[in-house]
Amino acid sequence: MFKRKINASFRRKPESSISVFFWIPTFVGMTFLAICLVCFPAEAKKKKILPSEQAVFHNNQGISFLSRGDLDKAVFEFQTATELAPQYAEPVSNLGVICKIRGEYDKSLSYFNKAAKIDKHYAAPWSHIAAVYLATGKPREALKAAKKAVKIDPLLADAHYNLGIAYWDLKKRGDAEKEFKKATVLNPNLEPVHLRLAEMYREDGKYDLAVVRYRLALNISDNPQVWESLGKLYMEMGDPFRAQNCFQKAAELNPAAEEAHIQLGTFYMNQKRFPEAMAEFEAVVALNPKNEQAFFKLGTLKMEEGDLPKALDYLKQAKAINPGDADAVYNLGVVYYKQGKADQAKEEWEYVVTISPGYPRALYNLALVEAKTGQYKKAGEYYCRFSGVAKGNYPAEEAMAKKFIEEKGIKCRN
Repeated sequence: MFKRKINASFRRKPESSISVFFWIPTFVGMTFLAICLVCFPAEAKKKKILPSEQAVFHNNQGISFLSRGDLDKAVFEFQTATELAPQYAEPVSNLGVICKIRGEYDKSLSYFNKAAKIDKHYAAPWSHIAAVYLATGKPREALKAAKKAVKIDPLLADAHYNLGIAYWDLKKRGDAEKEFKKATVLNPNLEPVHLRLAEMYREDGKYDLAVVRYRLALNISDNPQVWESLGKLYMEMGDPFRAQNCFQKAAELNPAAEEAHIQLGTFYMNQKRFPEAMAEFEAVVALNPKNEQAFFKLGTLKMEEGDLPKALDYLKQAKAINPGDADAVYNLGVVYYKQGKADQAKEEWEYVVTISPGYPRALYNLALVEAKTGQYKKAGEYYCRFSGVAKGNYPAEEAMAKKFIEEKGIKCRN
């Protein structure tokens, strides 16, 4: 999931004052003026009070501090602006933004509602209200607030973004996509929106469009995590060499990015470039000695190379770090089996089906071990369980299981 962004309001300079030429009226002029006042009475509409330049200055200073992450100084500047101009809605809204960042949701809503009440034509507070509701798991309330923001200002990109998230949370994908696209048209620099669309297209199998959105996000920010996501997408598309370039870029931008090194090492391992793969996985272990994926990959690599003792060491470490990693435990069983230690292999595979009951390869291997020792009933049970979860992904093994079940007259439970 991507962070929901709540920006500080845009800086809005007060309208320039209008110069008025005063004149001393003659009697005729005064009479004419009096007639005009009778014929054209002053409008009942309340005149908007413009903030002073000093209040605007302090609000802008607050925005500057907020963008640098100095929340305490930003609060002081926004409070100064509201003290100088109580009817100035923007700093009030910006105080709500800071409360939102700090997780003080009720307080933030109070500020946003106050800002919306001060200036009924100011859309930003309603967009922020929508974001607060989204953060607190209230998508229907968020939808109403975001719609109000868009109605006040159809060109406010953040409002369309929040409206899109509300639709997304309410399972209205078509409406969500429509609003996300509007947001990026109005503001092409909204990185989170491009990423939302990229993930949406990826889920729908529209890989080319997903690539476009990831690239647009990267044009805004050279984010290593986005490079990783794009690399994984290329792997799904069956384009490992482009994926490699993405993972290398991610690792260059952030040498401490463990996932980038894991993915790069996996690429090298698939290409049988074992020394390069080893270097990447060892780099992860150096960064984080508790990364079970790195030890799992090192163990698997050593299995590929035929170095079973070393593979055993790495896989044991992976299991010790994360006993719930079924893949690592399964491979540990494979190593024991290759070493001729069938009982220990069986023990590991039994543990696998305890933590992951539908793990097909462990079920199949347990069936083989039991059949080999003459435990046909137990073997049949495991074959039945295997057949129930294989779902055509292991055709040769499924055919063998079916043959064994038929020959031994085993009745599988539904």
